[in-house]
Amino acid sequence: MLSRRLLLRHSRLLYPPLRPPLRPSYSTEESSDKKHLSQTVFLPKTKFQTYVKSATRSRLDSELREMGRFDELYQWQLNAKERANLPLFKLLDGPPYANGRAHVGHAVNKVLKDFVVRFKMSTGHRVHFRPGWDCHGLPIERKVEEESGDKKCTAIERRTAARAVAEGAIVQQMNSFRRWGVMGEWERPYRTMDPTYEARQLRLFSLMFDKGLVYQAYKPVYYSPSSRTALAEAELEYNAQHTSTAVHFRFHLINFPLESVVGGLDEGGKRHCSVYALVWTTTPWTLPLNDAICYAPDAQYLLIEPQEKHKNPIRTLYIISEATLPAFESKIQQKVTVHGRFGGNLLKDCIYANCMWHEVGMPMIAAKHVVADSGTGLVHTAFAHGFEDFQVGVDRGVPIKCYVTEDGRYTREMGHNLWDKSVLGDGQTAVLNLLGKHVVHRDTIVHSYPYDWRTKEPVIIRASLQWFINVSDIADRAVQLVADSVEVTSGGSNRQESDRRSSLTAYLTKRPSWCISRQRVWGVPIPAFYREDGSSVVTDAIVNRVADLVERHGTDCWWTMDTDDFLTADVRKRSGLAPDEKLTKGNDIMDVWLDSGVAWHCASDDDAVADLVVEGDDQFRGWFQSLLWTSVAADHGAPYRRVLVHGFCVDDDERKMSKSIGNVIDPDMITDGTLKQPALGADFLRLWVASHGSESNRAKIGPNVIADLQVRLAQIRSSLRFLLGGVEGYDGRAPRHRRLIDMYMLLLLDRHLSSVRRRYEDLAFRAAINESCQFMSSQLSAFYIATVKDRLYCHPRSSDAQQSVKATLDVVGRALAGSLAPMLPHLAVEFFHHHPLVSDAGAMLREPFPTVDIESTAVDIQRIVETARSINRQLVSGGEDPTSFSISVRANSEVYALLSALQAESTSIDSELVELCGVSAVSLELDETVQSDCGYQVLNSGPQFGHCRRCRKKNRIANDPFCSRCAKALDTLGETALLERKL
Repeated sequence: MLSRRLLLRHSRLLYPPLRPPLRPSYSTEESSDKKHLSQTVFLPKTKFQTYVKSATRSRLDSELREMGRFDELYQWQLNAKERANLPLFKLLDGPPYANGRAHVGHAVNKVLKDFVVRFKMSTGHRVHFRPGWDCHGLPIERKVEEESGDKKCTAIERRTAARAVAEGAIVQQMNSFRRWGVMGEWERPYRTMDPTYEARQLRLFSLMFDKGLVYQAYKPVYYSPSSRTALAEAELEYNAQHTSTAVHFRFHLINFPLESVVGGLDEGGKRHCSVYALVWTTTPWTLPLNDAICYAPDAQYLLIEPQEKHKNPIRTLYIISEATLPAFESKIQQKVTVHGRFGGNLLKDCIYANCMWHEVGMPMIAAKHVVADSGTGLVHTAFAHGFEDFQVGVDRGVPIKCYVTEDGRYTREMGHNLWDKSVLGDGQTAVLNLLGKHVVHRDTIVHSYPYDWRTKEPVIIRASLQWFINVSDIADRAVQLVADSVEVTSGGSNRQESDRRSSLTAYLTKRPSWCISRQRVWGVPIPAFYREDGSSVVTDAIVNRVADLVERHGTDCWWTMDTDDFLTADVRKRSGLAPDEKLTKGNDIMDVWLDSGVAWHCASDDDAVADLVVEGDDQFRGWFQSLLWTSVAADHGAPYRRVLVHGFCVDDDERKMSKSIGNVIDPDMITDGTLKQPALGADFLRLWVASHGSESNRAKIGPNVIADLQVRLAQIRSSLRFLLGGVEGYDGRAPRHRRLIDMYMLLLLDRHLSSVRRRYEDLAFRAAINESCQFMSSQLSAFYIATVKDRLYCHPRSSDAQQSVKATLDVVGRALAGSLAPMLPHLAVEFFHHHPLVSDAGAMLREPFPTVDIESTAVDIQRIVETARSINRQLVSGGEDPTSFSISVRANSEVYALLSALQAESTSIDSELVELCGVSAVSLELDETVQSDCGYQVLNSGPQFGHCRRCRKKNRIANDPFCSRCAKALDTLGETALLERKL
């Protein structure tokens, strides 16, 4: 972290100090009368500081929130009578998970949303933003289980504890969000565990069920043994460093037609041959569960014989695809003998012995999914543990049963040696021990493998009875809606470069179904009842009865009420059920992605399409999809018009945040500090979000980034401090005559504001803050302030010339603070609080986005000023300080006409041309003989005047102690006669 001294040094290198550089300085021997001269110079004054002490930062933020009336601002902009006719802009909040403290990922997300809310408010919109929380799901339930230890809890006890965890997290996170200055309907957030929300969700479930989109089926799904539940694709994360035991395994073929492939293999046929189908798998635990071997009928296969280390009475032959032979030889590090070549169709009627029960014959099956140049070209198939595998079994009409339990252990049917062993642990070890003689080669590979995103443990594919939404039936409609009516962007003015629609549609097109059932208790129950034969019953009457009871009592009623409370006589009649038919409640709950995915309906009062949603890159496979699927399924169309995608947080070295690495940054540490970290305030956090959280797939944060941003914030505050100090004593009246350079500055300001507004509209917040800092550093500081500071400091008080610059600084300051307010609202309030002409700093946050009125002669002003600036650039290019120069400018008629607007006299020490050229005096002469391409020639005639004791410029006439400008200023103050006698 930068020290205060080093930070100050960096800031001064990039931005001028507040004190006037031209302020006279004297040695200690000079009299107090001469020092009195410095007191006649205007010195910018303000209590606004470039730096805020760490000890006072949090208190100051609190005071600024109160001054700005942040807690009232949201309701004012939405419900004030004077804003009633403004258009409504709806920002739908993707609910964060109600577990744990707010982290930097939350900061990026919530602060970006607040940028939008505040900007839209300032551009004539009423903004609807109702914050929400995702309250159900496994992480909270697992936390409850960890806290309860070995204690056996009922479903209601677990749900009660889970609700308390969620409620506590919501309070904690909400406090952080509000600490960051985030506006929203905090008095009425939506929570997916609220009874009203849950009831609406159930009714929407009924609608999708009636449309035939919701169904129950026995299918393979990703299953998490660590969580004991099915998972959707969005709940997976892929571990690229996962290690698996990979084996080449052989299955003994019983009836392979050896003679049709090759004649005699041995010396006179003395030795018997055993033929094996060779497979390769990275899940050896599935080998005892093998149901078939699949082959490619059009592929070419080989009959091979590895070299034998010892002579055996039985020769061992393997079948492998021709395309995979080189890789196999490389693996076993030996050459093999090829005895024959044949087409895959030869395997059609072959059977092989089951590896566990040798008397059982298993089929060889032709399948389209087999890739001849992958593995061995023969695929080990377990119907209950693979998606293609399952389809092969379905196509053959084979009953499919799973022999792995919910917690990933072999069932009793697998025998004593495997029963109750973990398929991902000791079970796989036992399999390799049992079947070791058939393992031809074994090694360990590192590859990408799906993990449970919550427990960070590997998952398996396991067939089970689950509930699904058939999204394949609505995929084409969803893709077309995205193409026609949705903008998906990462932010930025270049729409083509930032367009992310293809990322969303790629996920939409490859997802055949969505598993929405979970085998847990903390969630919204799937309102299904089951007959004694295991078949399920779901009707509109049943679901609506459940929804009505949930709305009154909450979803706990599913676990506390009897079946008859739901299946009343009327419900049974409308559902076609016999009065005495025995049914039991189901135990599944809905996927949390379905909970949050219906927010467009359940968290809305009118189902209006959201103008914008803002979430991280990972939501392409999560919330962006679930919102769209449920909305399209309900015939609602697209649930959003625009999607802003932001990146995930990484450290200075672009590593993901990890507690084990020790690079996790706590946003509260940034805002309020620690023993080692100074408090930097809410707007520092917001500045980081603006600078690094948008227009990128990664949001970098770490000590280096924080140090750089401390310098940037110091530059911004230094700029605003000068603007505030410069308007000290200004009464707010427009000057009678505004100088052209001041008008030109307003022209530059107008262009800047227009550009920044476009950046906001494009959601290009990084560009907005970068342009703002560049404007303050370059056009404001390096050009305008450097040019006019002599006039500000030394011109007569209340003169038109000084009033013109003060009025300009006032306009610039107000406009810059207003344009920064959506990103840095605390800073904006602090600026206006210190503004001498503003009595209510909070009211300034309610002002429209700033604009500047520019006269119709703006083009002429630009030409005039730019011509004078070109003279200044020519003078400073020599490396000398031109302030002591007296120059002569000879110009042709065109240029002379421009420059004479800045200086009517032939020679001046106080004209606008002198000011823009940055010299002590200018002589301007018309000369049509000038041959220069620029239309003028400049002659530096050196110092022609004496050194003014007050302004330090060489513009004083001989025998006079002051230049004419300073003498007039002193006359205004009544100081001239006194100082002339003393000097």
